[in-house]
Amino acid sequence: MPTHKQIYDSPRQAARRASILAATRELISKRGYEGTTVRDVAELAGVAKGTLYNIYGGKDELIFSAVVDIRDDIRQRTIDLAPRPGLDSILKSDRAILEEILRTPTYAEAISRALFGAPAAKMLVPSLVGSPIELTRKELESAKLLGEIEDDVECELMARQLVMQRWGLIMAFSLNLLSVDQIQREVTHAMVRILQSIARPDARAMLDQVLRDS
Repeated sequence: MPTHKQIYDSPRQAARRASILAATRELISKRGYEGTTVRDVAELAGVAKGTLYNIYGGKDELIFSAVVDIRDDIRQRTIDLAPRPGLDSILKSDRAILEEILRTPTYAEAISRALFGAPAAKMLVPSLVGSPIELTRKELESAKLLGEIEDDVECELMARQLVMQRWGLIMAFSLNLLSVDQIQREVTHAMVRILQSIARPDARAMLDQVLRDS
């Protein structure tokens, strides 16, 4: 099995990568982490196993690529819903992540299995933890400039708290410790409660309304 991914620039190889990625996402959504195999992905994508290994390296990298693809979809959805940065963008990003998890619960299980395992975790942690923390930090900096949060807020520290509490709840959901109704309520409430602690009065009133509507 190759130990690295070979990069192709031709349209044909790009189409193969897209087909493999789509097949991986489909199988994860239906079967979860354990039920998704390299053989089945290759068969559904219409490529040889050798081609798949040459492009993606194996199951861990397939899962990683599928999860990153989902993350990018969520980011674009957030931009479409909240083009202005700040607290509204943070809330809509959290909502988009929650909607994706509820739409395909097996992804929460697959992400959790890969994120807390090895060697997939080495690839996933920067993408699913480090990157969201940095994006959230930037959103909080924008919120500070917009006067939505207090000037003395440590944005990096707060960003870590927001992202890690979200992953804790997602992990609990993937382990069936939270029901669908509970995850919907608790993700929103946990996010809003943290933001309320740093928000200025006008923004706090908006957050209060989010809680009432949830």
